[in-house]
Amino acid sequence: MRLSNVLKPEMVVLGLRARTRDEAISEIVAVMARDPRIGDAKRLLDEIMAREGVESTCLGFETAIPHARTDLVREMVMAVGRSDEGVRFGCGRVAKLIFVVANPRQMAAEYLQFVGALARAMRSDEVRGRLMAAGDAKEYIQILSGAKVG
Repeated sequence: MRLSNVLKPEMVVLGLRARTRDEAISEIVAVMARDPRIGDAKRLLDEIMAREGVESTCLGFETAIPHARTDLVREMVMAVGRSDEGVRFGCGRVAKLIFVVANPRQMAAEYLQFVGALARAMRSDEVRGRLMAAGDAKEYIQILSGAKVG
């Protein structure tokens, strides 16, 4: 799964305004709603929030990956939000880098591979620092690509 197929520049929010987990996820899903690959953004938000209610998707390392395995998409779609102040997630930690992923139910193996690569990359202080300093969406995506995510 190539990152360039999953994450488009218009799906990168570098100035996330949200102050809470729910607001952050809603703000990022609102951006995803403009993507024609998303059928019903309201239902997607509901599914992501239901998943978040079961177990926090906070990874630590100032990173969270809210997600849903859903029939609302035919291919993996991701949008990201960056918060300079950070947003408190259910794990009690602050996330500054939030990756919202919608994945078709039948693509479980690809999803696990992709999210595993993303999680490994987010363990790097250097990668996270470069993402926090990225000046625009294209640079942000280049940094992720260079970190071997997708």
